[in-house]
Amino acid sequence: MCPWLGRLYSDKLVLPNGTEVPLDTSEGKTPLHGLYYSYKRKVVERKETASGEQTLTLDVLGVPSGMPSVQETFILRDSTLLLATIFSNADVSPSVQFVYGYHPYLTLDHRSIDGQKIRSNLANEVLLDRKRLVPLDDTIKNGPLQETLKLDTLLKEITLDNCFAAKDFTSSFTTQLVDEELGLAVEVTTDVQESEIPAHLHGLRRISLPFCQMYTPPTRTSVAIEPQSSVANIFNLPADIQSQLVTSLAPGERAFGIFKLRLLSL
Repeated sequence: MCPWLGRLYSDKLVLPNGTEVPLDTSEGKTPLHGLYYSYKRKVVERKETASGEQTLTLDVLGVPSGMPSVQETFILRDSTLLLATIFSNADVSPSVQFVYGYHPYLTLDHRSIDGQKIRSNLANEVLLDRKRLVPLDDTIKNGPLQETLKLDTLLKEITLDNCFAAKDFTSSFTTQLVDEELGLAVEVTTDVQESEIPAHLHGLRRISLPFCQMYTPPTRTSVAIEPQSSVANIFNLPADIQSQLVTSLAPGERAFGIFKLRLLSL
């Protein structure tokens, strides 16, 4: 999801650098999840180490001028999948602005989530306009987490399409989908240590992923646990919020974000 994520209530996107991106709002459509999910990828590297670690690197193709170039690196280490995303401003001018996130659906053996639980160290819930699913009153207000998420209770009691947040805009979070009957959990965490980060990313600015959108689809055999650098509708929020959450890259500058998925035995 990039250069915006979630819903964007506009018929065009005008980035802070003046880049104008027309959006499809025909038939009442609401622009959703950015543009990059629809762009083709090209494999630029595959490798496997003697220890069995596997790496796959993809370039995102067809990115328009005024938006960041993107390269995705997937690293599989035993039962952990690390996903690093590198953003580059290849233009000579001007700066590029964006937010980003991913939308993985997690499932444990395709079982019903009604007998499973969510465990998380997220600190707050971002209060949303429940009809539009964007921040309430066009600002970020936090509410008590336990009123919606009900940590460690069965998901049969919960339907989610909610945004949660770490304790501040630079903090990480860890969230698990837990099946005690199977004795397994699948985890999404943005708490990636320096020693885990690929060497080619050392020295680059790191983009924080302090937000997590969770969604339970009607089939109820999976949960979307979505690490995000921002909230929805960001380019319509006040400038002081944009200045804290929107990443800006000067010409020639690069930055990266990183999170991991883990399969755990209980």
